[in-house]
Amino acid sequence: MAIQLMSPKLKTQIDTHYHRQGALFGAVPASALDLEQQRALEDAGWAVQEYRDQTVLLPPRATVRWDQQLFRFRDAILHQAAHAIPQGVPVAGNAQAIVEEVIASQWDARLDQLRTVWGAFAYAALRNGEDSSPAEPEAPAPASFAMEDQETYFFYTQAMADAATATLAEVVKAPSPGDDLWTMLAAVHDVP
Repeated sequence: MAIQLMSPKLKTQIDTHYHRQGALFGAVPASALDLEQQRALEDAGWAVQEYRDQTVLLPPRATVRWDQQLFRFRDAILHQAAHAIPQGVPVAGNAQAIVEEVIASQWDARLDQLRTVWGAFAYAALRNGEDSSPAEPEAPAPASFAMEDQETYFFYTQAMADAATATLAEVVKAPSPGDDLWTMLAAVHDVP
């Protein structure tokens, strides 16, 4: 796959003009771009859509349900533990609660790393909704639109969205056999 580079001028146009609220969150009005910029965005995976009285370009996006990813991660670990730990993992009592806590702490660490990676790939940082003066530019917040247990990330190119999605597939896999997690889970059997 060829790396799609985007000009700094086009990135600036996107960052300046994308919709920051409503049904078109993340979209860029076609009127804010010249024809060459519109074509460049279409080539990068953006979709052209008519919305009411305007044409907008919709960015590549990916929505993640973090609770579903935690379940996938947990299931991958429990499946691997059934093969990697001779006694398996406890399925009842305090020992099971410890197993669940160990898995949750591993997930939290991975989730922080994943959000950092996705944020690096993404654009359309949330704003606090108040207009800031040009003299005091507002610092961007995390690059996503969050709602309950899910986040939608917007990307400059489809290649960036695909790369971010690929990282998610890797993060929910069980750790390698040499990972300390397996030692921790095996030690749970020694809990009274």
